[in-house]
Amino acid sequence: MIELKSSTKFCHFTTVDNARNILSSERFYLSSYACMNDLAEKKLHEEEEKRVYVLSLCNSEAVNIPVFYLYGGIDGKGCRIQITDSRLRSMIETCRVFYVNNHGKCLKKEVPKDKYAVLYDWVYYIASDGFCYYRDKKIKYDGFDTAINELKKDQLHYFVKNPIWKYEKEFRIVVKLKEDKEYTRIALQFDIKQPERGITVMLGPEVSGCEFSQISGEFSKDYGVSVQRFKSDYGIQMNLVNRNKEILRNGEG
Repeated sequence: MIELKSSTKFCHFTTVDNARNILSSERFYLSSYACMNDLAEKKLHEEEEKRVYVLSLCNSEAVNIPVFYLYGGIDGKGCRIQITDSRLRSMIETCRVFYVNNHGKCLKKEVPKDKYAVLYDWVYYIASDGFCYYRDKKIKYDGFDTAINELKKDQLHYFVKNPIWKYEKEFRIVVKLKEDKEYTRIALQFDIKQPERGITVMLGPEVSGCEFSQISGEFSKDYGVSVQRFKSDYGIQMNLVNRNKEILRNGEG
């Protein structure tokens, strides 16, 4: 498996409430392939979709407007948890896996280490004709099916998406269970409560100044992480929620 030597940072986009949960519990909650947003990707893993779980990170420090709204919430008030490469490497090496019940509660019983495998890599963005983008490389396979079969040899078929998503520059941590138990989600626990956490948070583009002051004070006091404001020369204000509500109202009229 690959080594992490990237000079960039790894970013996870989510809501502020989810960020609170992650930082307070020291856990990321991973969904199975059965719950993936991309249904085409889900179809690649139908035989084992309920036993393979994914944590997605962007391998880029660039402020990505679409990803903020897609994964942090359409109101633009989500956040980005940013992790240094050294901290991510440490987290992968020390992680522990727990089951999560149907109510979203983490079970106390830890999954034995011999019952799962942790994989990680950057995503292969493969088109139907076999043309592939992988980080800064361009690879040509003899068709999509050939590409999948080649990647399966090293369990890399868990890191495949359509090239339309390549702007995300995705890096994944994949947990593959080796038993027949099926859960919608699992919890991946990390040791992140350390003086040199290597973790910062950036709030979304539509978080107000008052909201920023409140959240940054809370996160600094309760979780020991610094919080940054969204930086833009243009003052991004999408207001997508209210705009879409208005469109629906007009359409119904």
